[in-house]
Amino acid sequence: MRDKFRVISLVFLVAACVLLVIGMATRWYYVTSSDSAATIETTYSFYGPRIVVDEFSITMKKKYSLSYGDLGLDKTHNYFNSCLAMCAIAFIIGFVAVILTILNILNVIPDKTWIISRILMIFVLILNFIGVVVAAGFTQGFKNDNFVICRGEGSCQNKWRGTYYGLTTTKFGGGTGFYLCMVAIFPSVGAAATAIASFIIGRNTPKE
Repeated sequence: MRDKFRVISLVFLVAACVLLVIGMATRWYYVTSSDSAATIETTYSFYGPRIVVDEFSITMKKKYSLSYGDLGLDKTHNYFNSCLAMCAIAFIIGFVAVILTILNILNVIPDKTWIISRILMIFVLILNFIGVVVAAGFTQGFKNDNFVICRGEGSCQNKWRGTYYGLTTTKFGGGTGFYLCMVAIFPSVGAAATAIASFIIGRNTPKE
């Protein structure tokens, strides 16, 4: 029974760590602005340390990187940094828990270390959840920084996801990275639930 708990939690934990590390490497948010004729389109892809800008028109295609400060998005950057920091710490703790659990299953380290692994799994869930929840603040960040692409009622200063029709058409919303880290919550819940169940059930299960 004990090994079953450890193997199940290990599978959940590995899945969560994989989703987190891929999520942190891909964009967390995007804003795409195009003119009424859709002849010029600019997409701002928000990553942790930088913003990647893709400009496209009939005669030109250009891609380059900007810092958040270049666009006056210092407050917005704080939200992104907070999200990624929480997810990064969750990944590091999760990785440590994976190593400890594997070594524990192989009987390389004392059985008591399983308690540490289970506690770490719960922290992974908490930090992962906080990281995703903080992303709700992107809208407030854009508003505080008065992001020029997101001005107007119904823009990304007021909504987290949608389309704004003004002088230009602006589409905005979460990127792949955000959704991967959000999905990572589910295996994190699985790992934490298994850890908690092993505390309750494992205590009354005879050692094999």
